[in-house]
Amino acid sequence: MAERASFRDGMTFAALSFGTLALLGIGSSVAVARIYGIEAVGAYALALAPSGALAMLSTVREQVGLVRELSLLEARAPRVTGLFAAVFAFSLALTIVVAAIVTAVSYLLLTGPIDRPDLFAPALALVAGFVVLMNTCWNLDMVLSAFRCGRELFWIRLLQALAFLVFAVVAAQAFPGVWGLTLATLGSFLIGLLHRLLCVRAFMRWTVSRSELREGFRTLPELIRMGLKIAPGSVVSGISMEAATWVLAALVPVAALGAYNRAWMLGKRFIDLSWQLTEMVFPTLTRRRAEGDHEGFDRALVDSIRYSVTVMLLPAAVGGGAAYGVMSVFGPGFSQGAGALPFILVLPAISIVAAMLGTALFSVDRLVTSTLITIVGKLVVIGLTFVLPLWLGITGAAVALVVGYTLETVWMAWVVRPYLTRSLAELWPPREVLAVVLASSAGFAVARAVDSFLPGVAGLAAALTSGSVTYAAAFLATGGLNPRDWERLASLRAGFRRRRFPGTSRPSESRRPERARS
Repeated sequence: MAERASFRDGMTFAALSFGTLALLGIGSSVAVARIYGIEAVGAYALALAPSGALAMLSTVREQVGLVRELSLLEARAPRVTGLFAAVFAFSLALTIVVAAIVTAVSYLLLTGPIDRPDLFAPALALVAGFVVLMNTCWNLDMVLSAFRCGRELFWIRLLQALAFLVFAVVAAQAFPGVWGLTLATLGSFLIGLLHRLLCVRAFMRWTVSRSELREGFRTLPELIRMGLKIAPGSVVSGISMEAATWVLAALVPVAALGAYNRAWMLGKRFIDLSWQLTEMVFPTLTRRRAEGDHEGFDRALVDSIRYSVTVMLLPAAVGGGAAYGVMSVFGPGFSQGAGALPFILVLPAISIVAAMLGTALFSVDRLVTSTLITIVGKLVVIGLTFVLPLWLGITGAAVALVVGYTLETVWMAWVVRPYLTRSLAELWPPREVLAVVLASSAGFAVARAVDSFLPGVAGLAAALTSGSVTYAAAFLATGGLNPRDWERLASLRAGFRRRRFPGTSRPSESRRPERARS
């Protein structure tokens, strides 16, 4: 019971993080675009691309093994520190080596075919920031994820997002170009690192015996071997995510690239936030599989997919329907990205299904199979990214992503089926799937109609509101929620009342004891 309570708590705050940070991210994107302009945004996209590639290339996914090991330990156990120290040391060394290679390649591209040598210095600063700040944050997040710390991760990421917005506004006064956004990025990650160091103390000791450290380093080769089975998929994923920026940089003007970047940043924020849901699911699936709780394994996986898809298709439907109004909010010239936005916004819903199915394959030791599927899907993305923009412009890059991720998701769903005690059709009945489809279609149509009829910010607000209401009404009217969902909603309401009025809670229901027992 404590384990399930911990999972529910983690998923609740992961969902809260998703909604809050999505809204904050959209507001931040609009503010940045308005303050800095389309040219600076396009230049920042190019400067940021090397560190984005570094994020994907500088790992052999050793953190996956770390999370799996930590999820079976008690908080603050000495072995937690030993394992973290070993994985972090390896991660830092690998990141430094890959950063040197990425820096050299970026210099050749920016001073060569892209012809933007002025962007090398900010790109180098962002690469250095990734090595020192972002990589450390990522490794600390793995510890918090392993203990299903959705609450802590929510506040960490909220503060970091607010810090970026504040730093970006302040920096624009002295550095109105790409350097302002660069400094804001580095400053926000510094705040995030300090916050993580404070929070992780509840789950990991700072000092342990040398024997524990040696034991952690002895376990490291096993974690690396596990990670190497899935690392090729991560490398190809990193290339596929950044390919559009490099390809479009050679095909379209910087202004068009800036428009695509704002559309992509909206979608990418949802994709990044979706990982906050996945990081709660993986340790839960691992633990339930180890305990032989096959029914709980099925329920945790499929219900997480159901809820995630339902939530993510809401902004995809209304944002895609009101795409022209959404992109116009960013300022003059950004409406060029309206054609790409509907495809980009539907991508998070597809990618979260692929990610969760991938974690299910990880938990049953089908790492190589998951990697193979990921590689094939991402190679399709990369191949189409070189072809479709020649025909469809920046929209072609978005279509390439949707096609590749859809192929990957369908294939993974087929492979996962034998590991479920019941069929997918039983766990997620066709009627409930149809409810999501109908709700998305209705929300998109209403948002598109209102956005076309009413121009300006007021029209956009009306389009988003009416589309959202239509989506929710259609989803409920067509049976999108089953009796178990209603019971969970009642449980969440009861939990909220207990937190608001602590006197109604029994001592055994407090959050900390539940986590300690889990």
